[in-house]
Formats: sequence, structure tokens, C-alpha cells
Amino acid sequence: MVEVIAEYEARPRYRYGSGLLVGREVLTAAHVVCGAKSVSVRGPDKVERPALLEGALVGDSDGCDMALLPVPDADEASGVELALVRRDGPGGEAVEDCWSVGYPVSQEVRRDAPVPSRRVRETLEVRGHIPPLSGLVEGLLSLKVTHEPRSLPERQIREGKSEWSGMSGAPVFAGDHLVGVVGEHALARGTSDLTVVPFSHPDAAPWMRRLGVTDPGTLPMVPRLAALVADPQLPLRPPPSSLLRGEFGIVPFHGREDELRWLAEWCQDAGQASVRLVTAPGGQGKTRLARELCTRIGPEWTAGFIRPTATVEEIATLARRRGPCLLVVDYAETLAPQIRTIVNAFTTAPRLRLLLLARSAGDWLDKLREDAEESLAALLLGAEELALEPLPPDVGDRQSVFRQARDAFADRLGMDPATVQPPPDLGESRYGLTLTLHMAALAALLDAAADDGDKPDPHPRWRDPAVRVLDHERAYWRRAAAALGLELGAEVLDQVVAVATLYAPADRDAANRLLAHLGDLADQPQLVRSRCLAWAAQLHPGDRPLPPLQPDLLGEEHVARVLRQTPAVVDALASVAEEDEVRQALRVLGRAAPRHDHLVPLLRRLVHSDPALLPIAVEVAAQLREPGPLVATITEDLSPLDDPAILLQVMRTLPPRTVALADLALLVDQRLVDLLEPAVDLHPEFVGSLVNLGRRLYNVGAYDQALAVGRRAVAALDGAPDSASRGDDLVLARKVVSDAQVALGHPEQALAADRAAVRHYEQRYEADPAGYRGELVHALCDRWRGLTALQRHREAARFSARLLKLVQEMSGDSEPESQVSIARSLQSIADAMMETGNIDQALVLARDSVRLARSLAVWRPDAYRGTLASALVGTAGILGYYGRPREAEELAREAVEIREVLSARWPERYTSESVSARDLHAGTLLDLGHTAEAFDAMATCIHELTPHLVRQPEAHLSETVHLLGNLATAATRSGRHPRALELLNDLETWCRSASEESGHPPFPHTKRQRLLGAILATRCTIQQDARQYADAVRSGEQAVAALRASMAEDRTTFKTRADLAVAYADLALAQGHSQRVAACLDSTAKAIETIRAAQDARHAQRVNIAVAVTSVVRILLDAGEDVAAEKYAGLAVDMLRPEAALNPAKRAELAIALYQHAVTLNRVGSPRRLHVINEVINLRSRLAEEDPSPQAQEGLDLALRLRGNMLRQNDDDMTRDVRGASTPAGAAFATTRKAPCPCGSGRKYKRCCGRSAR
Repeated sequence: MVEVIAEYEARPRYRYGSGLLVGREVLTAAHVVCGAKSVSVRGPDKVERPALLEGALVGDSDGCDMALLPVPDADEASGVELALVRRDGPGGEAVEDCWSVGYPVSQEVRRDAPVPSRRVRETLEVRGHIPPLSGLVEGLLSLKVTHEPRSLPERQIREGKSEWSGMSGAPVFAGDHLVGVVGEHALARGTSDLTVVPFSHPDAAPWMRRLGVTDPGTLPMVPRLAALVADPQLPLRPPPSSLLRGEFGIVPFHGREDELRWLAEWCQDAGQASVRLVTAPGGQGKTRLARELCTRIGPEWTAGFIRPTATVEEIATLARRRGPCLLVVDYAETLAPQIRTIVNAFTTAPRLRLLLLARSAGDWLDKLREDAEESLAALLLGAEELALEPLPPDVGDRQSVFRQARDAFADRLGMDPATVQPPPDLGESRYGLTLTLHMAALAALLDAAADDGDKPDPHPRWRDPAVRVLDHERAYWRRAAAALGLELGAEVLDQVVAVATLYAPADRDAANRLLAHLGDLADQPQLVRSRCLAWAAQLHPGDRPLPPLQPDLLGEEHVARVLRQTPAVVDALASVAEEDEVRQALRVLGRAAPRHDHLVPLLRRLVHSDPALLPIAVEVAAQLREPGPLVATITEDLSPLDDPAILLQVMRTLPPRTVALADLALLVDQRLVDLLEPAVDLHPEFVGSLVNLGRRLYNVGAYDQALAVGRRAVAALDGAPDSASRGDDLVLARKVVSDAQVALGHPEQALAADRAAVRHYEQRYEADPAGYRGELVHALCDRWRGLTALQRHREAARFSARLLKLVQEMSGDSEPESQVSIARSLQSIADAMMETGNIDQALVLARDSVRLARSLAVWRPDAYRGTLASALVGTAGILGYYGRPREAEELAREAVEIREVLSARWPERYTSESVSARDLHAGTLLDLGHTAEAFDAMATCIHELTPHLVRQPEAHLSETVHLLGNLATAATRSGRHPRALELLNDLETWCRSASEESGHPPFPHTKRQRLLGAILATRCTIQQDARQYADAVRSGEQAVAALRASMAEDRTTFKTRADLAVAYADLALAQGHSQRVAACLDSTAKAIETIRAAQDARHAQRVNIAVAVTSVVRILLDAGEDVAAEKYAGLAVDMLRPEAALNPAKRAELAIALYQHAVTLNRVGSPRRLHVINEVINLRSRLAEEDPSPQAQEGLDLALRLRGNMLRQNDDDMTRDVRGASTPAGAAFATTRKAPCPCGSGRKYKRCCGRSAR
């Protein structure tokens, strides 16, 4: 702090002010030096040094009242950190802890020595606060000070002098940050108000640039809001661990530019609220990436990390601020209540971007979605995940990261980095973590600087960077303890830090309680434990009295090391630790256990030390990235647990659709059922436990057990007193029974449960339409699906009309979830309309569904892009099914783009849907003639789906089978037989080698047999097209055997039976081509018989069988089996007629089958031949009119020629010759005098066109 003296030509000759030396420049007020002849500065040492006006940056005393003047003779002063004052708060939160130091005239005193009558000014420190909403018009601030200056003599007051004269230019600080300088004092404001020219002044940019600030947006803002984590301060002599912590930013941010750009674009997206999730293992850079985003975002944003201990009031204060907010929740998997609080507080905020950082997006996120209110559930529904990739394996890239960290650490430590080189083993997988590379660089520097006496003993694990940094860290702890006179052994110091990391006590009392039970400290007086707390706080500054060792990876390594030597620490503290402390201990041990086997027994002892800890352990297991060791300790022995209340709490803690904890969920539900069943009247939770158990059994593929458990629930409810809750529970129980029956191949039995659900919700809907409209819609959709599965489309159409009416009632509801239900219901109704042949109405509803879903996706992309993709897929499927491939391709391509983005974020959740969209898109490409592109797309889909098929066979098996059928079609049309056969051979090898334990849930033998049958049937089809008939027969026989085995082992026959029918048809074709006519007839009969038994087979499967039978008919005709050919040709026509009535696009297949039937009738001499060929000609005429292509005309000409041949063979009532191919489209002639006239008049031929012909 210096006094500024400006000399002027005119009187008064001198003007005094205050200033701050920054480097070799003085920062002061412009009105002090503006127009001066010369300027000098004088510090507390009273040595006067000249300040240069040449090269000075002097502002306007009426504007930005700042000045920077060079002082070349001054000692270079250290820099200061600038900050901007927030002025956008709703109530203008005051900036507390503000202070300034200057040389006001009121501090002028007389000194008689060494110079008599000499006057000097003493420094004055003033403190106060800044109300940020004062001075908005001129861009100035007010510093409200608590100091009352000494009054001036009456003469000076009359001359207009201020008590604060000389304070102008004094620096103003808020905490440690410089926010501006004192401007000219206005007497009217009184003595407690100082004018401040802030760096947030609109014209202050040149002074900030000169002080080294190139981007004002990077400056911190004051005041720091109470809900946000304060900017951390690195200790003057920091421990090695502090240099590795991302919040201090010792190593410059490097890389991750694509991820940063993606997050920045998300922040600027339209929409009120949105959530993103960043996941990665500990040490991969999540925290540093989020801090960089907060730094780079614009000054109009309130950005920062939420304090884990922030109160509801503090978060509400934050939500009342004007402008957008970017809030980061670190360790989001452990802070579900805080996430709910934030979203509830920001319901009316202008814009919220909530960034969640977690080690994984697992069961904890599903549980949060399930328990969340509607607003949070909508946000989390489509929260996109950014999974940070490990560092690339390229050694050169890793060496670059190592050198960057080495140079940064060396600069901080004042060392020469050239003496340290990258280690030779950087290609190892452990260096995929950014933190491991940073630890390696820091350890190498510390090793080089350590004295021989401080070098750690070379150990087999010496090459582990975490161990090496820990050794230097522990040496630092010992030195710090010695400096405080804390005479404790190294082992005790290690245990104190381990307890801090393991339990993270919240306050000083909790820390004292834990230390009082810790080994050697238990016998020490309270003074020693207090000094331990002071020592720990000095080591790792934070907001806890006993701060943990960070980064987490280093802390977990230290805990593992201490517990290897003294495992009794956990046992000693287990009985005195509180619930939150035990929860933290389970997290730390659960994270470290996959890398340290010796921690598993400690986990076991801790979990089973008290049955009440079991729900906490389950909660923690759902949060872990690798929960295996903790889950194993929980499930080890649940039989002694006989408290239903604890088990109910565990059941409520479990995520609803957990995979990692599926075995645990089954055990808990089964144990709960066993305990509650004897006292069902006393435990209303019994039925809920049964329903949960049945649902979980269904999810893992145990359909028989799920059916039995569901029936037990229904039986228990049938005998219970009637109540409102009983009806709802009964519907849920019957739903379990229904789903299990469908899975076991008995869809007709499931209709009873669907019917009961519809009746139940219709009664509730009559009493409360708004409350039960959604449930009734879902029940009607289930009823519709059951009816369509049994081919009862007309009956299903009645439910479609009811659904449509309900949807129209819901259309006035503006709630997002209601709009989503409307979009999905419209798509379901469109599917029902499609099944019943009402194509126009189906397309109208499907397009309405797309329109509604698109508006939702524009409003909130995160939550509703998946809904839009589903609507696009459904509409594209309808268009493609009805022969409009070009429109279908456009919608399918858009759906693929959306689902590929979703699949990249959540592979387990969206892979199947992504593949389904690409399969649909490939089918449209196939219909458009892009056969090679379609084949490549389908082959890629199969490759991507295979690994997920092992982990989730129930979810992906049907999709894979469908893909294989489309692959055969694409290979046949594109001629890519060798590539397709190679792919199928690889799939067969993989499928035969897949074991029961290769997935979770297990990949059962019956499912693998069905998949194997589909692979072999596809290979049979392609081998036939490649004229490899002998190989095709073998493949077909193997396919039939595999599918029959699957049906024998599993009663889930409704899908497998249809697959078997297709396999029989393919085998029949192969046998026919191989001249094995008898076998061909047998296989054809079995195909027809099997497809008739599969009453719930979809139209496409029936069409495939009919087309295959039509091909068999040609083979039989070539073999001279005319009678058999006529029989199967008629069956093929009978199968295709209803399909063509529903779907006009299938009329071409019907025309081909009718033509073959006419040929067989002609061969056997049936009198029906002319009637059938006339039907062919009429149908071909209509098709040629709709599609005047050469192929359509050729089909018509072929039919006309056949009819001409028939007429020439007919001796009765022949009227004239037929002109074959020259007859124009639509000119079909009657063949006998009594036949209907083909002109469409409705009269007989002899009384219409036949009369003129005669």
C-alpha cells in the first residue's frame, strides 16, 4: 500500500491519494493524477519513488476513475487476484468481509523528529460490506464502512474538504480478491459511504488487460453463494496429495475439448431445466472437466459446485437469483436427496443446468428415477450420459501428459524438471487413468528431491505411483507433527488419517468421539486429541474438522494399507460410528475392495455387525461402480435375519429393475415372503412382497416360478377384505400371472387377467376420471396386445376406439407425462388399426404421435428424444408394411440418428432399440433396391447385438432372430452369399460355445437353442440361393432339430413355434431342390401344421410360410406331384388372402400364389381353373393400373397367356381366341357364356360382352 503524491502547476500544488503496487506499477484513482506535472509514490518506509506519466493508463474521473502508472524504481510486488462483484441477485446479496487500506487526511499527524513540525499520514484500514445494487446507473459501488473518521477542523469543512480526502485510489478487497479502487468521495453520502470504482465497470477492460486478465469471464465472482463450494486455497507449503487435487488446478487443463464443447452446447440449449451425467472411475478427470466448464461459461451464469451440506434455505436462495445457473453435484450417486431439493427449488428459475458427476450410471440412477417426483423424473428420463474414456494406449500421448504434469509440479516445487524422465512402462493399462500419470510424475520429482534418509525402501510394489506418493505424503505428516510438537508414532498418525478418510466425521464432537476409541489415542488426554485435530486440519484444509485424504484413489490406497496392518480399527469404531459415518466407511471399503482382497472380510464383519446396517449396505451397493465384493458379503447369509421391518426396508432400497443386485433382490424377497406368509393377516406387506418376488422372477426368465408366486398373491388377495388398495394390488398380482402365462406360451389364459384389469380401472375411472385415466389407458393397451397376439383383431379394434376416446380426453392436459402417454397411446392405437387393415386411420394416428413427440423433444430434448424415436419407428413400420418404403426410409433414418446417440450414452438401455431402428432402416433400403447397403447395415447390427445378447437374452433374442431373417433376404438380393455365410458360421461357433454362466441373467440352453435354430435356418436359405442344396438340407435339418429341442425344454412356444414353421418351409425347399420329393412333402406338411398351431404368429411370419410353400409348389410340379402341388397351392392362397385383405402391399404375393394355384388346377384338370385365373387377371389388372411398371405388366401378360392356353383346351362355350400379351391392362375376358362378365357389369358374359362377340 502506498501514498500517491501528484504535483500540479496551479494551486493547490499537491494532491494526495492512495494506491497499490502491483508488479512495478501503481494502481490508483484517475482524479488523483489526471493533469499532474509529476507523480511519486511513498510506502510505509517513507521512501519516495517517482511514477512515470509516460506509458500510464489514466481513465476519466467522471467515468472509469482508475489509473495505472509505471514505478520503475520500486521493488516488484506480488500479483493479486481480481474478482467481479455479482450484481444480478434477486435481493442483491451483500458482499461481506470487505476492507481497504489508504492514507486519508484524517490520519495526518505531527512528528517533531527527525524534522520539526513535519506532518505525516498514517495508514488506515477500514472494513465493511458492499451492497451490490447501489450505484447501478454509473456502474459504481458503495463500500459501507463501520469506521467513523476523525472530524476535520471547521475551516477545512467550510472549504469543502472530506474526512476521506487522501483515501482516493485505495484498493478495495473482498476477502482475498481485489474488486476495485476507492473513487472520489461525495460529501452528500456521509462519512460511512465510500465510492468504489469496480472492475465490473463497463469501461474497466483496459485496466484488467494490463493487470493480466485477458478474459473477464474467467474471474471469480463475489459474494460466493452459501450453497456453492468456496474456491479452495492451497496451503503455503502443501502436502504432495494437494498438488494432485483437481480443484487446485496445478496441472493446466489439457484435452477433453470435444467433451467440453458438448457440455458448453448443452448449457446454451433452449429449455428451462436440463440434466447431464458425467461418469468415469475415480481419477479420470470428472471434477477437473466440470471446473473448467464453470470457468469458461459466461459471466451471466451462476456456476459452481454444490456443497454436499448445503441446506434447503441456501439452495432456495440460489434459485431466486436472476440469470441462468450451472450447478455441479459431485458424488451424485450419494446425494439423491440433494438432487431432489435442487430440482424442486428451481421449478420457476429461468434456466437450470444440473451436471451430475458419478463413477457410474447404475442402479442408483434407476432408484432416483423411481422415487423422484414428476418434474425430476422427466428430467432424469432422458439425462444424457458422458462416459469419459481412459487415456489412449499410445505411449507417445501418455508421455506428453506425463511431461505436462511434471513441468507443472516442478514449477510449483521450484525444481528442475529435466532431471525426471517418463517411466518405461507407460503402455500398461493402469496408466489409462489421468491421475495415475500425474502421480507418477509427482513421485518421480519427489524421489529425485528426497534425501537419502527420506527415500522409501524399495518394495515389490515400489513401481506403483500411488504407493510412492503415499510414502512422501506420510513423511510430510511426520514433519508437520514434529513442527507442532505432536509426539505420536507414525502408525498412530497413519491411523488418524485413515479414520478421517474412512468415516469423514461431520463435526468436531464426532471427530473427538472416533479418536477417543482409536488404539493408542484412546488413553491420551483430550489435549492430545485436540492437537491431532489441529494437525489434521493443517494437512488437508477443508470444511471438516478431520478432513479426508484426497484424491479418493490415494485415500483408498492409504486405508487399504492401514487396515492390512491394523484391521482392528474397523472393529473398534463400528460400535461408536453413527449411521452416516458407517455409510461412508462402506463406500470407501466397497470402492477399494475390488483392488484389495484383504478388505472383504472387514466388509463382511462391518455389514453383519448389526442387522440394522443391512439397508445401508444395500443402498451403498447400488451406488458402487463395482459392487461385487459388497453384494457378496450381503448375500452370504440372510437366513438368521428374521426382522420383517429390516427386510422391508431393504426391499424398498433396492432399485426396481436392478441387474447387478438381481440375486440379492430375489433372496430378500423370498426371505420376506417366508417370514410374512404365516402371519398374512398381520402383515399387509405380504402381497406386495409376493408381487415384487414374482416380477423379479419374471425379469430373470424364471417364468414358472413367477407364475406360481403370482397365483399365491392372487389367492391371498381373494381372501382379504375388500378395500381400495386390495383392488390395486389384485390388478398388479394378476399382471404378474398374465405376463408369465404369455411368456410360457399361453396368451389365451392371460386374457382373463387383462380383462379384470380393464374392469377394475374402468370402475376407478368412473369415480375419479383424472386420477385413473392413465391407468385405464395402460390396461386397455395390455388388453389390446393380448387380443392381437391371438389374431383377434376385430375385437381389438373396439378397444382401439375406446383408447382413442380416452386419448382425446387427455389431450387437454398439458403435463409432460400426460403428453407422453398420449403419444404412446396414439402409436398403440395406430398399431391396432394397422392390424385390422384400417391403413388411412392408422397413418393419421401415427403421424399425430410423431407430431406430439417431436414437440416434446424440442421442448426438452434430454427427456423426450427417446419418445420421438419410438414414434418415428412405429410410423415408419406402418409405412413400410403397407408398401411405402420411401417415406418409411426418411422416418427410419431420423430414428436411427436419435437412437444411436442414446445408445452411445446408455448401451445397456438403448442398444436393442438402436438396432431395431437400424434394422427397420435397412429393410426400407432393401425395398428401395439398395441391397448392398442394407446387407452391410444388418451385418453390423448383428455384430453389435451379440455381446448384449449374452448379458440380456430376454431383451435381445427376438430382435436377433428377426435380424437373421432380414439378413437372408438382403444376402439373396445383393448376392453377398460368401460374406453372409462367413458371418453365420462365426455366429454358430459363438452360440455353440456360449455357456450358461456367460451372461447375467444366465444365457439358458433353451434360448441358445432357439438362436442356433434361427442361425441355421438363415444359413439354409442363403445356401439354397447359392445353389448349395446338399449343404442347405443339412443346415435345415439342424435348424429344425435345434428349434424342436428348444420347444421341448421350454414352454415359451409362441415365438419358437413360428420359427420352427419357417425352418420346416426352408428345409422343404432345400429337399425339393435336392430331388427328395417325399421328404419335401413331409416337411411342407409339418410347416403348415406348425404355423396353424402358432395362432399368435405375426402376419409377416405367415406370409413367409405362404411364400415358401408357393416355391415348394413349383418344385412339386417339376417333380410331377401335381395333386400334392394343387393341395399346397390352395393352402398358400388361403394363408395369404386374409393378409392381403389387411395389407394391400401383400396383394402381389397373393397374385403369385393364385397364379400357381391356377397352374396346378390346370395340370389336374379342375373346372375351377378358369375361375381362379380370372381372379388372377382381375387382381393383376388392378395392380398394373396402380403401378404401371414393366414387372406389373409382365405379370398380367403371363396370366393372360395362361388363360389363353386354358381356353384353347376347353371345347365348351369357347367364344374367341385370346390375344395374350397385346391385351391392354384391365381387358380380362370371360371364358364361358355363363361366367360373370369381366367388364364389371354384374351380368353373365353371354348377356353382356359375349353377345357382341358372337
